[in-house]
Amino acid sequence: MSEVGARVKKAIKYAKAAALKCNDGFQYRHGAALLRGNKVLSTGVNQPRPVSWVHYNKRQDPFFLTMHAEISCIHGIDGNKIRGSTVVVVRVSKNQVLTNSKPCGTCIHEMRRKQVSKCYYSVADNQIGVLDLR
Repeated sequence: MSEVGARVKKAIKYAKAAALKCNDGFQYRHGAALLRGNKVLSTGVNQPRPVSWVHYNKRQDPFFLTMHAEISCIHGIDGNKIRGSTVVVVRVSKNQVLTNSKPCGTCIHEMRRKQVSKCYYSVADNQIGVLDLR
């Protein structure tokens, strides 16, 4: 994790803390943080609920959809604060180690639509990946 800066490491800590507080019954817990400059603006976790502004597959019953952590952390935030920001998302196992949390296609699409510039995600406990969303 030495290749990421101090501000991303700080956001990783916030995202992991949010994930560990989440008690949604899933095997893995996902947490995310919205980062603008050096400030963490919000955090989010996976939430079992439909999201009206995410364009999902209409054949799928919205009852079974989950608001993913990366969407949860930008939900309700002013678009001017999201534009150009960074999202950091982690997946925490029951052993409290980070595992792969690469965002799904829908989350990538929504982050691009909201003009998030980068997304850092956990790959393994000491490995972070990055997506340039511009």
